[in-house]
Amino acid sequence: EVEKLSDEHLVDLYRRADHFRHVAAVRKLAHEILRRPSLEKDKKVDVAEVYGVLAQIEPDAVRALEFLDKARQTAEAAKTSTAPWDLAELTLRIGRGDVAEADRLLQHIREQHMREPGVAQALFQILTDAGIIGPDGKPTMPTAREAGPGIVVPGGAAASEPGKIWTPGSDQPSSGKKSALWTPVD
Repeated sequence: EVEKLSDEHLVDLYRRADHFRHVAAVRKLAHEILRRPSLEKDKKVDVAEVYGVLAQIEPDAVRALEFLDKARQTAEAAKTSTAPWDLAELTLRIGRGDVAEADRLLQHIREQHMREPGVAQALFQILTDAGIIGPDGKPTMPTAREAGPGIVVPGGAAASEPGKIWTPGSDQPSSGKKSALWTPVD
C-alpha cells in the first residue's frame, strides 16, 4: 500500500528498488511518486529522472516515448538539460529502426547539447553500440557514393548484369562441367 507511505519512506524504497532493478516495485513506487507533487516541489526527487526510469523499464516503445517526452518537459520546466532524455530517445529510435526520427534527434543533440559534459562520449557510445560507427569513429557502412552501383561480390568485382547473382566459380569460363554448388537430393 504505497499510498500510505511517508514521502521519505517512499523515496527511500524507490531508490532501493531502482538500485536492485526490481521492475515491479520501481513501476509501482514511481507512479506513486508522480502522484505526489510535494516531492517535486520539495526537490526530494528528480521527477524527470523518475520518468526516465519508467521509460527504461517500459516494454511498449510508444509508452516509453511518452515517458521520455514527460521527462523532457519536466527538465525544461526546471530549466535543466534535456540531453539525457534526447540521448535515451535516440537509443530507442535507433533500436526501432526509426531512421528519420533518429536522424532528427542526432542533429538536435549535435546542435544543442554537444558541448555539455559527457554528451559527446554518450553519443559516441550509442552510435558504436548500434554499429553505426566503429571504435575508431569512422562509419561502419559505406555511403551510397562510396559503395558505387551494382552488387559487391567477393574479390571486389561487381556483377556484370543487373540482377545476376554471383556464385563461386561463376566468374570462370564455362568448362561444360557440372555446377560446383551442392544441392540436396531427394
